[in-house]
Amino acid sequence: MHLRGLLIWILSIGLIVLAWIVKHGHYYTASSDFGYYMGLVGSLMMLVMLTYPLRKRVKFMKNWGATKGWFRFHMILGILGPILVVFHCAFRLSSINAAVALFSMLLVASSGIIGRFVYRHIHQGLYGRRTTLKEVRAEVTELHEKIAALPQSLVVMREIHAFESYAFKKEKLALATAWKFVAMPFVRHSAAKRCVKTLSVLDEAGAAPVGALIADYLGEIERVSKFHTYERIFSLWHVLHIPLVYLLVATAIFHVIAVHMY
Repeated sequence: MHLRGLLIWILSIGLIVLAWIVKHGHYYTASSDFGYYMGLVGSLMMLVMLTYPLRKRVKFMKNWGATKGWFRFHMILGILGPILVVFHCAFRLSSINAAVALFSMLLVASSGIIGRFVYRHIHQGLYGRRTTLKEVRAEVTELHEKIAALPQSLVVMREIHAFESYAFKKEKLALATAWKFVAMPFVRHSAAKRCVKTLSVLDEAGAAPVGALIADYLGEIERVSKFHTYERIFSLWHVLHIPLVYLLVATAIFHVIAVHMY
C-alpha cells in the first residue's frame, strides 16, 4: 500500500473514532460557541469552494492561476467543510431544518466523491488532460503486438479474444449491462490467471513479466469497453450535481436564518 493510501486509512479510522467519542461524550452542542464556530468555518469552506466553478466560467477569473490548483483546492474544501459541519452538530439533529440542511450537504458531498471517481476514468490522472478513446485503443494495439510475439501466443490470444468478445458485446437489457460493468474486473482477473497458467512452461524468470504484460493488456481492453459508459455517467453526473449544489445553498441559508431567528 502506498504511503498516501495508508495515511488516508489512518485518518479515516481516526475520524470514525473521534466521531464516536463526540457522539457519546456530550462535550458540546451545535448551539454552543464551539459548535457554532465549527459550523461557521465549515460553511465558509463550502462557500469558498464554489469559487472553482466561477473560475472556469467567469471571464476575468480565467487567468487566476492554474485549473489544477483550483481543482485541488475545491476537492480539499469539499472534504473538510462537510466534516466540520457534521462535527458541528455533534451527530445529533435538533430540528427539521437542520436535518434537511445536513442531508442536502451529505448528498452533495457524496455526489462529489462519485464525480471524482468517474472523472479519474476518463482523464489521465486526477488533474490530467482528457483521455481520448483513440489514445486508449493505440495503447491496446501496442500491447497486442508484444503479446503476439510470446511463446504459445496462439493459446493465450484465444483466451484474450474470448475476453474481448465478452467486454465489447452489446447487452440488450440495462440490468445485464450494469451487471457486466460490475463483474468485468473479476472476469478479467480470471482470464489473466488462465493465461499465466497456459504459459507456465516458461522459466520462472520469464513468467512474471509475461503475466504482467497480459494483465496490462486485459486491463486496457476493459478500459476501452468502459470508456463511453464512464463518459455518459460523467455527463449525467454533471447535469445532476449543479442542481444539488443549489439545493444545498438554499437549505443552508434557510438553516442559518432559522437558527438566528429562533
